[in-house]
Amino acid sequence: MTISAIDALNKWKNAIDNGNLAGLDNMLADDFIFENRAGDKDDRNTVLEWANNADFTCNEFIVYHEDENVICGRHSFEAPDEPKQQVMFFARYEGGKCKFWKVHGS
Repeated sequence: MTISAIDALNKWKNAIDNGNLAGLDNMLADDFIFENRAGDKDDRNTVLEWANNADFTCNEFIVYHEDENVICGRHSFEAPDEPKQQVMFFARYEGGKCKFWKVHGS
């Protein structure tokens, strides 16, 4: 595998918490798609924009599966005025780049 699941999650966390987009930017494929809990989809540029201005954080990473092409697990999601939640994530990789990231939760 080109990048471990924990490394990928830490790239998201660093972008969201610190505004450091370099790792996330490098990890995402040009045609990357993010699908949120509501089923809405964002492209790479939109994701980098909201990650840079996020008012939420993710912690408590648990990895259920990782191989060359797929990572899956769960993490906490914490935002102001919302109860802390646990969400599942699924991501697909091709050629060492993340092509798709889906978050499942309530």
